[in-house]
This record gives sequence, C-alpha cells and structure tokens, in this order.
Amino acid sequence: MTLREAISKFDRESKNNIPDDIKIEWVSLLDSAIYNDIILTHETKTPLSFSGYTTQTDDNTVLLVPEPFSDIYLRFLTIKKDLYLSDISRYNNDVVLYSTAYRDFENYYNRNNMPIKKTYYFNA
Repeated sequence: MTLREAISKFDRESKNNIPDDIKIEWVSLLDSAIYNDIILTHETKTPLSFSGYTTQTDDNTVLLVPEPFSDIYLRFLTIKKDLYLSDISRYNNDVVLYSTAYRDFENYYNRNNMPIKKTYYFNA
C-alpha cells in the first residue's frame, strides 16, 4: 500500500475534513513505531531505512506494512481521528481494532524474521 492509497482509503471510509498533512504525519508516526519497535529488532536480508514522511514525500512511497496487514493504517488513522475530534467512546472501540491489527502484523513479522541476538558480558 502506498501513502496515497492509505489516505485515500481512509477518506473514502471515514468522511472527514482533516488536512492531508496531519494524516501524513499520523502515518509517519505509525511507520516510525513499527520501524523502531519491530523491524530494527530483527535480522533482515535487505537493509531497510526509514526517515519518516512529510508533505514532500512522494505519494507513491510504499509503506512498511505489506498486504494483508495494511489495514493497520486505516485503523491507526481512525483512532487518531477519534482523538482529534475528542470522540472518546469511538476511540475506545476503534483502539481494540487497531491493537488487533498491530498485534497480527507483529506476530507475522516475528514468525518470519529472526530477532537480533544480543550478547551481554558481565565482568566479575
């Protein structure tokens, strides 16, 4: 899924007047968390870097989470919208869906990538 596809899908499914720059910032926050908390903690065959998304980022930039787990972007944008609009009751429901999507991707990544082994040495 690309940056534009994620935002367009969110806009289609959740009518809103939130500016695109804010939605891009939210997607960047999510991918930053995924990059730091999941990807960097595992060995990868291909080196991957992430520096965030801005309004200057190409709309066709491919996001970090692949299909069939890319629904996580819609879920994250939805909970951020709920907070943006101070709709706490919707937030409480939507955060469960987001948490499930995040956990599903995390479990998939853990099954398919070896964690980085850290060795600690203790001096006596």
